[in-house]
Amino acid sequence: VHQYANGVSNAMDTINAARAAGSINQTAANKKAVFIGWSQGGLAAFAGAGLSEYMQQTGTAFDNLNMLGFIAMGPAYFGTSSGQLDHAAADKYLNDTLKSYVHNIFDFTHATMFFYALPSAFPDLKLTDLFTDDGVKVLTNIYSNKCMHAASDTMNYNIGADYNSLLKPQFTNTMAWAQAILKTSPAYEKLIAPVQIYYGAADNVNNPAMGQFFQAQMCKRGANVGRLELPGAKTGHFNEPPDSQQFFLPWIKDRFAGKPLANSCPAS
Repeated sequence: VHQYANGVSNAMDTINAARAAGSINQTAANKKAVFIGWSQGGLAAFAGAGLSEYMQQTGTAFDNLNMLGFIAMGPAYFGTSSGQLDHAAADKYLNDTLKSYVHNIFDFTHATMFFYALPSAFPDLKLTDLFTDDGVKVLTNIYSNKCMHAASDTMNYNIGADYNSLLKPQFTNTMAWAQAILKTSPAYEKLIAPVQIYYGAADNVNNPAMGQFFQAQMCKRGANVGRLELPGAKTGHFNEPPDSQQFFLPWIKDRFAGKPLANSCPAS
């Protein structure tokens, strides 16, 4: 089962992609690398920035990568400032996390594909904790055969406006689900390299507050995390990659050139 939006799993995949590319002699690659992602990839960039132990592994296809920076465009982030969850907090956290994505069929598909993936990584979770029996059948039939956007089209064609009926009125086993979600998108004590976030003020897929929360948590720990609101009040989620290019290309060039980077964290 594809670990859709499992930040840690996706970050490991991307680090391994860099190792694979570096191991190909014809690329003549050096060890310098920058990690860039949008949406799900922005979440992976957040996660990758904290995988110092994974980065330091030896015996890989291409040891000793020198990660110079991480760029996240319109990122998702499901972190929390509290290390402790009681059942009431877990109920609220899970409801807020899932139900913030159910205002249209497209976002519903994104959210439910993420939740559909988690039980294969966390065996104490069951899809019937969150979805009706019919909901589990529908999601399994679609998500086991199609990737995100094709799945969204199929959901729209077959389910239409009734997609919320696939959810149980009352979620169960919420503590285990909340803990699993946090493990896929942890708040790290130390980041490998600077992180730069680009977002549109009109992003209604991944709320810009997610990136702001990540920045606040990491800056408290001494990391260098910048955020830039892209120009244009109507810049939304799907405009972020082209609109941010004018900013991230020079940023990447400076990192490879070894130029110093001022602390981008906001003043307290």
